[in-house]
Amino acid sequence: AFLSLTCGLVLDTVTLGRREAKRMRYLAIPAPGPHPVRKAGGS
Repeated sequence: AFLSLTCGLVLDTVTLGRREAKRMRYLAIPAPGPHPVRKAGGS
């Protein structure tokens, strides 16, 4: 029983760490710049 509890705790911690790493990679992506303004009427 103790071994199952320990394995579950380790797997949960690994899953949490991977989720956190994915979140940090997402937050490291720079925001897109402003869109160019188009004038009405065209050329």
